[in-house]
Amino acid sequence: MIMNKEQVVKLIEEEKAGNIKEVYCTSAENKNNEVAEVVGCAVEAVEYVGQFDGENFEFENKEVVDGDMIYIIK
Repeated sequence: MIMNKEQVVKLIEEEKAGNIKEVYCTSAENKNNEVAEVVGCAVEAVEYVGQFDGENFEFENKEVVDGDMIYIIK
């Protein structure tokens, strides 16, 4: 899934509200198990959401870069 800025911001707002443990953005092509290792959680808690396509931006202390892979940690 290709994500736009509004979709990524909505996920970050869900994190801030406590509905998602973390929104993890990375420019590296990772697999769920690699993300789990970096974040320090179970693989089952990691869900790949999509790839961000748009201008780089920063929101709520998260930097999101064009091409980032977006994961949520439940």
